[in-house]
Amino acid sequence: MKRILKILFIVLSIILLSSIYVSAENNLNIDGVDLALGSDKDDVLSLIDTRFKVNKLKDDYVLLMNNDGPPYITKGILLFKDGILNTIDRNWGTYNSDNLSEFRDSFLGLLKNFTKDNGKPSIIIEETNAPGFKASSIKISLNNKKMIILFSDYQKQGLSVGIQEEISLSE
Repeated sequence: MKRILKILFIVLSIILLSSIYVSAENNLNIDGVDLALGSDKDDVLSLIDTRFKVNKLKDDYVLLMNNDGPPYITKGILLFKDGILNTIDRNWGTYNSDNLSEFRDSFLGLLKNFTKDNGKPSIIIEETNAPGFKASSIKISLNNKKMIILFSDYQKQGLSVGIQEEISLSE
């Protein structure tokens, strides 16, 4: 836990000191499929139909999972509004103490998607405590793009870290 927090602190410090900001790009790649905000819903659904196991949770809310499960792993979430792709959420992975090098690689890959831009990012840190459970999240956002790092510590299962990237037409 201390090692992860130390790595995260160093990375966040680099972000702030070197002014690495989120770009206002409207495209996000999920497992080799390029998705663009503002695309027609039917076009997007036909594009992802053979590449992912698609679960329509609501009419405008789609969960993307790998086709080769089980186990099925969430790769992303798509949200449509008025028939167009409004939000793309890419899951970079969930990690525990056994695969910290994978966490490092995914986190650095996510940061490479961020480019210099005008403005300053917003950073929000939230914590939740309950008997047998502790969670902390760090949300970094600028313009239409967010990076979310979630630390979950279950008393019986141990620490895990999840990384997500999201772009949206709505800020």
